Amino acid sequence: MQKIARKETDGKDYDVYKPLFEGMTLYKSSITLYNIQFLIRRLVLLFTALFLSDQSWIQIIFFVASSQLSSIYFCYSMPFESRVSNIMEIINEFMILSLGAVSMCLISMGISVEERQVMSRTLCYVIYLKLAVNFTLIVMSTSKSIYFAIKKRK
Repeated sequence: MQKIARKETDGKDYDVYKPLFEGMTLYKSSITLYNIQFLIRRLVLLFTALFLSDQSWIQIIFFVASSQLSSIYFCYSMPFESRVSNIMEIINEFMILSLGAVSMCLISMGISVEERQVMSRTLCYVIYLKLAVNFTLIVMSTSKSIYFAIKKRK
């Protein structure tokens, strides 16, 4: 019975779960919440999309609330090793939060369909801009890593 309760320390268990914590700071205890938070958030958003499809207010409220909780978590814990990854996640969460707030305004305002389409198109352009910024940061980070790897070999 004691053998079952004791953990193996030879590294077999760590190798199984290593992909879940790749690129994360392992010395912080709060990083274990990242995967749980990620999974719960996706399940809640899936649930609201499937079962509350005709109630857009509730969908947006869940969307904004999950974004707020994620923003708080990322600002508090900084779960990734790379400073760029942490900053990207925080900026992404605040972007999602602001898009959710604007979506709430779009639903509650008594504006015409044409005005909603223009505002929605503008939101899409903001999302495209954010994707371009993310892509640029990823390319810069990857280029920097490659540069240092080549420099180290010489």
